[in-house]
Amino acid sequence: MDIDAQVLLTQARLVREGRTMEDLLRHFRSWISRDLVGISGWRHLCERARRLPITMGSHPFGFEVPLHAREPCANLSVVLASGTRSAIDFVERAQTDGNEKSACALLQLFERIESDDSNLRAIIGRKLMLEYITGPDGHGECSQPRKFLRADQRPIIGVRNQLNDVDTVANALASLVDWQMNDICAQHLRRVYLALPDGVRMDSFGIVPQPATRSCVIRVAITGFRLRAEIRGFLDRLDWSGSLSAVNSVFDRFEQRMHIVEVGLNVEVEQSGIGPTLGLMFIGRQKHIRDSHSWLDGLTDWDPLVDALCAEEIIQQKKLAALTHWTSKPTRLYAKSGSLIALRGIHHVKLVICAGELKQINAYLYLALSALSGG
Repeated sequence: MDIDAQVLLTQARLVREGRTMEDLLRHFRSWISRDLVGISGWRHLCERARRLPITMGSHPFGFEVPLHAREPCANLSVVLASGTRSAIDFVERAQTDGNEKSACALLQLFERIESDDSNLRAIIGRKLMLEYITGPDGHGECSQPRKFLRADQRPIIGVRNQLNDVDTVANALASLVDWQMNDICAQHLRRVYLALPDGVRMDSFGIVPQPATRSCVIRVAITGFRLRAEIRGFLDRLDWSGSLSAVNSVFDRFEQRMHIVEVGLNVEVEQSGIGPTLGLMFIGRQKHIRDSHSWLDGLTDWDPLVDALCAEEIIQQKKLAALTHWTSKPTRLYAKSGSLIALRGIHHVKLVICAGELKQINAYLYLALSALSGG
């Protein structure tokens, strides 16, 4: 069965299990440690999930867990794909909730993606990721989710003359929040691309509204760095205004504790230029799976990174211990609508450097569900 047919089958099963993502989440409460998401954090998650159709569970969804924060809480991440039942359900729900402007922007994006010879679809495919801030910070002007597009169909790779692809994705993102990106911001985004070494890619683009300034930040995830010298050269070419000594300090500590195979970066592009905040993502050794029945060809072994994080002063040790129990092999679930396969894992862990020091460590966890045909 191809992926599209699998998604359709999973959506058909999920609508027999409930109406909203809250209904779905409640089935998995026992899987989520109270050290990661406590009573208050769970209530806030459910408040967000209550507004989302259950069909969104047919794509991987997950949680951003701040491993540095005392409060056991998490933000909620979900995926929308144009042309699917979940996208239709989501837009209808947004219209019902009075978010007509947001619904209209999404419909226009989906029309661009589904149009004949769509350049945007050739770059990003059909998927859009939404990240909802939960708790007190997720209300009022911050109630709209952060939005991310990933260049996974036509990768945007350094030294490949893909400035037009960068502009295409950035403009699509800006249209989702009714924000006019000025020429200076667009120019700085192009500078990020031009600073990339060969083989390094701009993996995803996110737009983060800044209510205080009525502006936005474009957050770019960059993957494929192999050497620290590549990163130093990249930041030098950007004329990055952050603390290189803080970056070197973090590298020194983690290189002593683990073998780093690959490094990813998050940079923030503001109206005024490249921001001083930097995200680091360290990848350790890879597991190669020989089982032909496995969903994945390979998995990151997160144990070395988790062990390395133990020595960081800002880490909450209970959360880190709970994190080690999150990942799982594919698990068969017996629902009233039939059998589902569930897979839990860590997508990545981001270390955020700001104001000259390591300020945040965020883990991004995912849960993927897929219906078994005939089950």
